[in-house]
Formats: sequence, structure tokens, C-alpha cells
Amino acid sequence: MTLQHPSQNIRERRQHPRKTASLQAAFTSPDGEAGEGTTLDLSAGGCKFHSLSPLVLHAQIEIQIFIPGEHIPITVPMGLVRWTDGIHCGVEFLQLTDVSRQLIRRLFGL
Repeated sequence: MTLQHPSQNIRERRQHPRKTASLQAAFTSPDGEAGEGTTLDLSAGGCKFHSLSPLVLHAQIEIQIFIPGEHIPITVPMGLVRWTDGIHCGVEFLQLTDVSRQLIRRLFGL
């Protein structure tokens, strides 16, 4: 089952400012499902993600977000799919490595 979200309610609940960021990413789920996609925006607490491989609402996933010119990706050991419309979803970062948090802060000012 997918859930469409009213954008206005999502904005009101955001705890972290977001920046537009079109970056290649890969995800895996605990059951081994893997896919690729693109971030559409990014914050210290999550991202909006586009993927042709649909993600399931409330699924836990691991994400690696690749930044051109950087040697290491942003690594999210545990993210939670908070909403989905089939090809887009919102992922909350439940765990974020310290290196990745610093990378987001340095590159995006978040």
C-alpha cells in the first residue's frame, strides 16, 4: 500500500532545513532488496528520494549517497521510509555516520 502525503503537512513537521540535491544513491533493505535512485533534496535528518524500484512504506533501508568529487559517500546505516507515492518517497535518517553528518554540514551548510 502506498500513501500520498499532503506537502504542506510534511513541511510543517520538518525539523531540519532541506536543500535541493540531485545525487545518485543506492539502497538496500534488511531482506537484501537493492535498488538505485536519485535524491531530490537532502537535510541532516532525511531526504526525498526518486527510484524506479518502489520502496515500501515504513521499510527500513540502508542508503549510500554519492557526491561527485568526494571519495566517500554519505552513508545512512538505517533510514525509514516515511511516505511514498510509488516513485518518490521521504526517508528519515534514523542513523547517520559522524563522517556523513560532517560531510552534509560541510557541503550543504546543513
